[in-house]
Amino acid sequence: MNCYSCPGAVAACPIGALQATIGSYEYKFAFYVAGFMILVGTFMGRFVCGWLCPFGLIQDLLNKIPLPSKLKIRTFKGDRQLRWLKYGILLVFVILLPLYITDMIGQGYPWFCKLICPVGTLEGGIPLVLLNDAMRATV
Repeated sequence: MNCYSCPGAVAACPIGALQATIGSYEYKFAFYVAGFMILVGTFMGRFVCGWLCPFGLIQDLLNKIPLPSKLKIRTFKGDRQLRWLKYGILLVFVILLPLYITDMIGQGYPWFCKLICPVGTLEGGIPLVLLNDAMRATV
């Protein structure tokens, strides 16, 4: 994945790409990124999240771990409200903050990638530190 916090990135994260183009001083909306996400979502559904995105693959593998039934949580109080929270986070951190809070040259800050998204840390940063002796000594 290619994100703000992953120095070993080789591909592009769609949410990061959307945030980067919205926060750009040249463009104010990423029609090509949004269009690509809609097109892939229309034809492939959640295939991208489960099989192409490494973080989705990790979530699917963790879901396969058998747990005793008393540890599984089916639903809880406030579940409905939390389901809408993801759209609020998308709207605020990916669209509104990079669009309206910019630096001196008009470039938006990658709020979502830097503060919320765990992909760079879990899939980029930790393996990079484990494989690099100098970084491991620094940590």
